[in-house]
Amino acid sequence: MITVVVPTYNRSEDLERCLKALRAQILSPSLFDVVIVDDGSSDSTPTVLKRWAAEWPRMRFIRQKNSGPATARNTGIGNAEGSIIAFTDDDCQPAADWLQRIHDCFAQGFHGCLHGAVRSSLPSSPFVHSVIAEGAVITSNLAVEGSVFENIGTFDTDFRSPWCEDADLYYRLRKASVTIVYDPNLMVDHPPRYQPFASFLKKSRFFQYYGLIARKHPDMEPLSQHRDRLILAGKKLGIIMIAALAVSRVSPVPFVAALLIAPFLFCLVDAWRLARIKTKLSQNGIQVQPKDQLLYVLLNWTSNIAEGYYLLKGAVVFGSWGSR
Repeated sequence: MITVVVPTYNRSEDLERCLKALRAQILSPSLFDVVIVDDGSSDSTPTVLKRWAAEWPRMRFIRQKNSGPATARNTGIGNAEGSIIAFTDDDCQPAADWLQRIHDCFAQGFHGCLHGAVRSSLPSSPFVHSVIAEGAVITSNLAVEGSVFENIGTFDTDFRSPWCEDADLYYRLRKASVTIVYDPNLMVDHPPRYQPFASFLKKSRFFQYYGLIARKHPDMEPLSQHRDRLILAGKKLGIIMIAALAVSRVSPVPFVAALLIAPFLFCLVDAWRLARIKTKLSQNGIQVQPKDQLLYVLLNWTSNIAEGYYLLKGAVVFGSWGSR
C-alpha cells in the first residue's frame, strides 16, 4: 500500500487542484491513502480539508503549528499506513497514472527510492513561481520505501523553509547506498503561477540554508559552490560605492545622498530587463502588475546583495566556513 504525503501552507486553491488530481488516479483506491499535513495555514485550507475528508474517506488531514515543510513531511511519515511513502507538493498535479507506476515498480520487487520528472509550461522568473526538474530528486515527485527512513532518518527539520531539505535527503540516500531510480515517465505537473516581486525577493532568505547543507555535506555541496553569487553581490556594492564617491567629488551632493542616487544605474538596466520579461510573460497569459513592476525597477538590484548576505549569514549560523 502507498501513502501519499502532501504538506500544505496557505494554498487552498492549489491544494484543491492537487486533491482532484490525486482522486483521479487510476490506481485502485484500496491500494493507497492520502495524508495532508496543514502546516498552520491561516487561509481557507482547514475548511477545504474538512470538506474533502467528509467526501473522500481515503484522505486524512493533520493540522500542526507552522514549522516548515520538512517537519510537515515527517508528521505525514509518522502517520503513514502504507509501506511505500510518496511525496508531492500542494501546488502540483500528478499525472493520472502516477500512483500506478509507483505501485508497479515496487510490486516488481524494487527497494529504495523512485523519483520522476516535474514539468511546467513556464520556467521560474521574478514573476513566476514554477518547478521544472528532470533527474533531480525533489519532493514534488518522489516515492521512498518506508523502511529507508527507519535506517537513515526522516527529513532534517533544521531546514525550516522549502529549500535544500530534499537535497539533504538525496545526499543521505546516496551515502547509505540506497538504490535510487529515475523514471522519466513518472510525471507531475507544476502549473506556473504569478509571483509578486516582494515574494521573489523574500526568497533570498532561503539562501542561508546553503550554509547548513555545506556543513552537513561539504564533499557534495560546499559553500564555495555559490561563490559566484557572493562575487556578484560584491561587484554591485563596489559599483555603488565608486559611483557615490564620483558623484560626491564632482558635485555638491553629500556622499550619503550620492549612495542613494548611485543605484539609479541598476534601475535603468532592470527597467530594460523588465520590458523583455513582460513581453515573454504576456505571450503566456501572465500580466505583471504595476506595483510589482515598480518594485522590480527600484529594488531588483538588491536581490543579489540579499542573496550574498544570507549566504554569509548561513555560513556563520551553521558554521560552514571551513567547507570546501
